[in-house]
Amino acid sequence: MDDAAFARQVTQSTRKRRPTGALRYEISRRLVERSADNMILAVETYNRPTLKNRMDGFAMLFCTAWEQLLKAEMIEASGENAAYRPSKPGRRRETLSLDECLQHHFGDKDVVRKNIERIAELRHAATHFVVPEIQAPFAYVFQSGVLNYARRYRDLMQAPFLPRANIGLLALAGQGEEIDAAALQHLYGADLGAEIADYSTQLEDEIAEVSDERFAVRVEVTIRFASDKGGASPDVTLVKASEAPANAVVLYKPTDPERTHPYRTLELCELITQKLGHKFSTYDLQCVLHKTGWKKADNSYHRLQQNPDTHKYSVQAVEEIVRLLTAHDTYLKKAKESYRRTSRSRSKAEPP
Repeated sequence: MDDAAFARQVTQSTRKRRPTGALRYEISRRLVERSADNMILAVETYNRPTLKNRMDGFAMLFCTAWEQLLKAEMIEASGENAAYRPSKPGRRRETLSLDECLQHHFGDKDVVRKNIERIAELRHAATHFVVPEIQAPFAYVFQSGVLNYARRYRDLMQAPFLPRANIGLLALAGQGEEIDAAALQHLYGADLGAEIADYSTQLEDEIAEVSDERFAVRVEVTIRFASDKGGASPDVTLVKASEAPANAVVLYKPTDPERTHPYRTLELCELITQKLGHKFSTYDLQCVLHKTGWKKADNSYHRLQQNPDTHKYSVQAVEEIVRLLTAHDTYLKKAKESYRRTSRSRSKAEPP
């Protein structure tokens, strides 16, 4: 820590500290104050899990905060008129847009600019395109955006935009689930579902290609098991289920059954009919389910939703049934024969 930083840490004052007092222009001070408030509100909005439109709110507040901060920098550097477009006769003066501010402050290939532009794209599409299912990749971009802003604010004001006692608010939470294209098409229709899935995939590819924490920060959680001596136990190893030994302890991640098994019986038959190109009836489905045994328990293909009891099926069920029917010409015929034999046996066993 240098002398100036140390002095700031130990200086005491009886009046409320105003870090924006270091700026020359009153309009700059007000812009910076509103900018910090908007960024704090953006993070608080995103960290409220009950809000269904928290991504929309974050994107709008985030972009506003950056625009205000960059305009304050321009005013401090070039005067009070720097943030305005050239005036036109008979019209009220207009301030620069976020895109114009980015062009002024950053080069075309700047990673921080790229981060802001991706979130700005989300803001532009907020009225019709933003859906919770694309949260996973954007959570990483959001996290970097907040950290980039914190560094920019600190460089300008020589103070954090958020009090140290509240720094925990910067922890943006995001669940990194893979995008399920088929489920998106079921929820939003074929065209929009495919568009959303492609957009999310493109962002994931861009995150991997840029590979810079200023564009996206992947928050990874590492589990360490402490031994009696206080160190990490070398006897515990986390591996994929397919690689686990016979005596391994299996950890299951809780999932939303409405996302994993979204289809009822009729919906499942309609999807299979579309993929096969010919009618696949509910009776056909019962014969296949009898042969596969899926309905005997909850699994990756079938789930029994209770109260009231409703059988639900997954995207994997659609794909597997189509695969079985197309790979084996006689599969459905044999499934029907097996189902009829079982039905006759049950009928004979029932008392008159």
